[in-house]
Amino acid sequence: MTSSSENLRRVFVVLVLLALWGGATWFKAARVLENASFSLSDDTAMFWGQDAMRYRYAKMLAAGMALPAQDKALGWPKGQDTYAEDSWVMEKLAAIAYREVTQEIGAVPFHVFLLWWWSALTTLAVWPIYALSRRVWNQRLAGIASACLWASAFGGLHATAGPRLAVTDVALPWLFLTVHFFMTAVGSRQLWRALVAAGCCWWTLTIWPGAMWFLLLMMALGAAIDFHHLSFDLVTELRPGETARTILGRSLYVPVALLVLAIVGAGLTVPTLQAQGTAWSLPVCFGGVWVVLGGILRVTRLPLPDRWRVTDGTAVLMPLQFRWRRRLISIGLYATTFAVLVASVLVLEWWRGSQSSAFTLLVRVAASKLMHFGQMPLLPYVLDDDVRLLWSLVAQSPTAAAWWLSAAGLIVLMPLAIALPFIQARHSVGAIGIASGARVTLPFERALLAALAGSFSVLWLLVARLDGCFAWAAAVMGGSLVDLALNVGRYPPLWRLGNRPRFFAAALLAAALTANLAGLRIYNGADNAPPQSQLLALVKQIRYRTELDAPLAAPAQLSGMLAADTGRPVLWRGDALDGDHRAALLEFYKVLFGPEKELAAYCRGRGVRYLVADVETLTAVDPGHARYNSNHPAVSENCAAYRLHFTPEKLRCFQLVYTGPLFRLYRVLAADEQAPAIAPTPLAQAYFPTWDRANYSTDRLRLLPEK
Repeated sequence: MTSSSENLRRVFVVLVLLALWGGATWFKAARVLENASFSLSDDTAMFWGQDAMRYRYAKMLAAGMALPAQDKALGWPKGQDTYAEDSWVMEKLAAIAYREVTQEIGAVPFHVFLLWWWSALTTLAVWPIYALSRRVWNQRLAGIASACLWASAFGGLHATAGPRLAVTDVALPWLFLTVHFFMTAVGSRQLWRALVAAGCCWWTLTIWPGAMWFLLLMMALGAAIDFHHLSFDLVTELRPGETARTILGRSLYVPVALLVLAIVGAGLTVPTLQAQGTAWSLPVCFGGVWVVLGGILRVTRLPLPDRWRVTDGTAVLMPLQFRWRRRLISIGLYATTFAVLVASVLVLEWWRGSQSSAFTLLVRVAASKLMHFGQMPLLPYVLDDDVRLLWSLVAQSPTAAAWWLSAAGLIVLMPLAIALPFIQARHSVGAIGIASGARVTLPFERALLAALAGSFSVLWLLVARLDGCFAWAAAVMGGSLVDLALNVGRYPPLWRLGNRPRFFAAALLAAALTANLAGLRIYNGADNAPPQSQLLALVKQIRYRTELDAPLAAPAQLSGMLAADTGRPVLWRGDALDGDHRAALLEFYKVLFGPEKELAAYCRGRGVRYLVADVETLTAVDPGHARYNSNHPAVSENCAAYRLHFTPEKLRCFQLVYTGPLFRLYRVLAADEQAPAIAPTPLAQAYFPTWDRANYSTDRLRLLPEK
């Protein structure tokens, strides 16, 4: 009977998770399909930014074409080393799946299939979220509650109104699975779980190399927790034949060592990671030094006088001076050992030639954000070029509306969800034990999860793209409410709840789910893409008015879409984390806001035949746009950007070919070519208020006075 009821519970859990997974997949796809701008037959200008390039490669693979080793369509004229930029694993899997599906059910537009395929892959996170919450809180209902909290929040689903092919969304389920097996390997001391965690880590890095920063954060927090527990063990008087193990060293350091080996293996076998030096990156050094230093300390007995040691146990009353002695020594040891760990890693990085420039830059961006309270300063020159570009292009902070609507219920639950495990730990030790100086520690997996949740609560305020990581951590921590409801005896009365914590926990979970669903219904996300009708018009004009092999110079945010939908080479790859790309972008901005002849020489030197100008290049002076990013808060009326926008008839090196409400297309004239500044066509001579100088004041444009 017991076995039968247990099997029924398992079947019920599987059915619930399948329903959550299927419902989340349907909701993500349906939100895009219901969008009026989505076409079932035409995929032109459907994807934006880097997603457009991913769609381009996936479509090539689905058509049976091989990816070029050196793609001249991106980063013209040098091109892009395709396999050094990405592994394109998910695009290859999508192409294979598409060919198999079309053989079974007939022809389906590739972009429609890809929408459903990507939605199904990105919502797989319900499974590792359930598994981790189930193990941490020892309750199936906790796992189900966490999965529901994640699936009901926009920060988890990212159910935008437009199609999305962000590789981060696909990699996060595998990253969460890595964390699940890593934590459970520590708690259960099962080697196979550590091996599976290493395999999931390798696969995650293959899909998304950016997961390195997550692994570094997890290792840093895990080491801090381990050394905190170790500092207590080092001052504890051991019983005969026992060793100091608040956390058994083998059960912790073996999973960490396997994760480090997985990172090294991925860095040596995946071309993308090889180009980035992943095999000897900062997480590898940090994890390796942690294992070595922690292993040495766990077999070391400090030569402390007997009067400075304390007896292990929670029921032994100690004089006050002994309790303070223990606390002070523990704190000092903790600070010393963790400082030695960090210093050893930094020395090792310096000795081998640091490859941590990307991590250093991220730290600089975070420090700048904290100094300016998360708001970009009005004067761009306050920030250096790298920090300014990375902040505006990658690390923008969430707006107040986006922050609240993307995870309202999780935000409300987070403080209590983090506090409950600590309340339970203190209550289980008891007042007498605490008075005697007994240590109050959480199990490693609960402590690490709470640390990750608290960290992402802060980091999300700095970087809007971390909403998915926050939603995961907050949803798993939300399972602590189920632990409260089903383990009444382990908790003291909270806020005069008496014997009614179950109703309290159920009401909080229901309110959180309701708030999440309300935000999910209202909020569709914001990708800052122009109206699709304007993009379609621009793509059509480029297709019909330019040569097939004509390189384009266009704003960075447009380049990926133009290369994918027109086939013309573009100057930018769109990777703001690449230092060479940032330097090239700043060089282009410099000539764009300089004299017209310098811009023309720049274009001719790179073989650019056509130039795309948009309205915001000159008129938008707020953070996140070209003038702010390039440190040009004030410009002259003689600069190329001003002439391209307001006085195309005075141009000598460019010919206006097409004018729309938001975009213009110019032909770059040869050095010895004399041609009309404006082509004699209605589309070139069309009038739109956005290009009329009379509609802009000098103060708004921030023009420099004429000399």
